[in-house]
Amino acid sequence: MFPAEWGVGRFEKIGIIFPSFSAPFVGVVETVGGLLLIIGLFTRPAALLLLIHISVALLTTKLPILLHKGFWPAEAEARAFWVKPGQRNPSASLPFPILYC
Repeated sequence: MFPAEWGVGRFEKIGIIFPSFSAPFVGVVETVGGLLLIIGLFTRPAALLLLIHISVALLTTKLPILLHKGFWPAEAEARAFWVKPGQRNPSASLPFPILYC
């Protein structure tokens, strides 16, 4: 949809090597690894691959913002916020907050 901002274009922008291979590979790891965790198959290898993936993502995108601009800009860039029960969200009936990204 937005090739310059997502996928290969995003990987090129942040300096990931071999972006034309890395971007689809990461998409497959996210999708297949998440499904394996949900259904409970190969959970340790899937979790390890996802841990490596999220570590690289944090180090290449959020750490530079944290080091150069500080905590609050890095937190805002993460686009994560807590939603409390009772607000407009799919989990409004749950007794605990859900983190939405």
